[in-house]
Amino acid sequence: MARIPILMLVVLPFVEIWLMIWVGQMFGAGTVVLALLTAGVMGWWLFQQAGSGTLLAAHACLRCGESPGRELLHGALRMLGALLLMIPGFLSDGIGLLLLIPWFRLLIAGVILSAFQPAPDDTIIEGEVLQKQHHKGSDDVVLLPRTDAD
Repeated sequence: MARIPILMLVVLPFVEIWLMIWVGQMFGAGTVVLALLTAGVMGWWLFQQAGSGTLLAAHACLRCGESPGRELLHGALRMLGALLLMIPGFLSDGIGLLLLIPWFRLLIAGVILSAFQPAPDDTIIEGEVLQKQHHKGSDDVVLLPRTDAD
């Protein structure tokens, strides 16, 4: 499992370079440079917009008493998409653009959230509710069974 990220760090730059050469042969080097610069500037602008938009959405959720988890996850995915646009290369730009599409971001967010959901567990642990009772002049705490009168 640890080999996959290392393999990606080695293979992805070669794929990006190959794609740039291939697109350069098809459309010319000037087109490649212009496309990469445009994607970088657009990514920088989108990164700023995604950051401030995420903070505003999270703040609105907190004001309403809701958890801002989904907004933070969607904002993080938008920021990742913008960051990938800033990285030179057509593969990273393609993945970045996909992360900026709302329905694709919902799909990825669902996969991420389902990976962190606890598995349903039908185990029942029986126990007894105890109450604390302090004795005068002592720091000891005695746990007594709770009575229905409490």
